[in-house]
Amino acid sequence: MSPAVSPDGTRIAFLTMRHRNDKNNGNTSEIYVVDINGSNQIRLSNNSGIDDDAPRWCDNNRLLYSSEGSVIEIDAADINNDGNGDNPNIIVVAVNNDYNYSVDCSTSNIVFVRDTGRYVVLADRNGVGENYLGGGGLFTSEQPRFSPNGSRIAYGSTHIDPSSTIRDVFVMDAADVDNNQQGDNRQRITTSSLGSGSSNPAWSPASSHIVFF
Repeated sequence: MSPAVSPDGTRIAFLTMRHRNDKNNGNTSEIYVVDINGSNQIRLSNNSGIDDDAPRWCDNNRLLYSSEGSVIEIDAADINNDGNGDNPNIIVVAVNNDYNYSVDCSTSNIVFVRDTGRYVVLADRNGVGENYLGGGGLFTSEQPRFSPNGSRIAYGSTHIDPSSTIRDVFVMDAADVDNNQQGDNRQRITTSSLGSGSSNPAWSPASSHIVFF
C-alpha cells in the first residue's frame, strides 16, 4: 500500500500488513523498501502493536513516516538487520494522543497534519520552527504534499464550506511571511459539487501540474 518512488527512481518505499499474523506484531502496518525491479526487499519498521503510516522520501537515502502519531526520519537501509531503518530521528513527538500524520518531506523541511484542529504544519527537518499553514477552527485539512522544488504545498481542505465534509484541493506557498497561520498565496485548484470531493493531490515532476483523486 501507499507506494512512494525515490527521487532517483531506483527504489520504492511502501506500507504492508504482511506481519499481522506474527505472534508479537499484531494487526499493524510496517514500512518496507525495495529496488524498482522488485529485488533487495528490506524491512524498515518493526514496531509491535503500532501502525506506521505511509512513508515519504526526503532524498534518495532518507525516509519520513508517522508512527503512532510521532514523525520519524530513518535511513532507507538496515545495516543491523533488526527490521528497523538505521539512524532514526524522532522529529515530532505525539503528545497526549495529539497525532501527527499525513507527512511529507523536502530537502530542508517537513509538513504534516496535526490531529487537533487538522492544521497543516510546516517545520524544518529537525522539527524546529513549527508554522501553522492551514486548517484549524471549523476547517479541516489533509494530505499536504510538497512540490518537487519544495516551494509550494498542495493539500485537501474544507476551506470553502467548513460545515461540509466536501474537500477541494488547494495550493499555497511553503511559507507564512505575514504570520497569520495561513500559507501565503493560497489558491483553490478544484471546485467539487455536492456529494463529491477532491483530495490526495500529487505534483508533476516540473511542479507545473497536479493530479488528484
